[in-house]
Amino acid sequence: MGGVQKQRLWQHRPFTRVVRGRRTYQTTKNYIQLNEQEALGKIRYRTQRLKGMSSADWEILWS
Repeated sequence: MGGVQKQRLWQHRPFTRVVRGRRTYQTTKNYIQLNEQEALGKIRYRTQRLKGMSSADWEILWS
């Protein structure tokens, strides 16, 4: 690979789980969307995650 530095795809092992039930599915879907919006810088990271989000943040989450 002459001088090209190899990068790791994953820093940590990915978490997987089987989602059962409508409520759990919706929570998981919201969490994934929140991660994407945080990565794009549209919503700032909070330790509380989905709890305590303002209505404006929910609007951004699904816009």
